[in-house]
Amino acid sequence: MALKERGFDTNQLNITMELGSTQAIKQLVSVGLGITIISSLTVSQECDQKIFKILKI
Repeated sequence: MALKERGFDTNQLNITMELGSTQAIKQLVSVGLGITIISSLTVSQECDQKIFKILKI
C-alpha cells in the first residue's frame, strides 16, 4: 500500500464509511461529504472538469 510504503500508519485513519462502488464514493465526495483515496484513473474526467483535485501521497 502506498501509504505504508511512505511510513504512514494506516491505523491513524478515521474510516467512518465504506461504500460498495466507486461511483457512490465520487458522488459523496463531490458534494463535500468527505475525502477518499482511490486511483487517479477513476477521477480523470472529474479532475479535467475541476470537480476533484489529485493530491499525491
